[in-house]
Amino acid sequence: MFLIRPRRFGKLLWLNTMKAYYDVNTANQFQELFGETFIGQKPTEEKNSYLIISFNFSAVDAELGQVKSSFEEHCRSG
Repeated sequence: MFLIRPRRFGKLLWLNTMKAYYDVNTANQFQELFGETFIGQKPTEEKNSYLIISFNFSAVDAELGQVKSSFEEHCRSG
């Protein structure tokens, strides 16, 4: 998912919610995170069924000659 919205529009909150819902690594926290909500009471078959990878592109140097190496370094360090 690639999400573009204006600043302060809740992008990170929404992506973190989706990550928590779909990531297999948060399956043991599902009840704690979503238990009292509608989706917690009526989960889909795909809940906690994917391995999620996320990148923080703000940590990548945007200088034209540095993007590739900076992104690769970011991936190695994370």
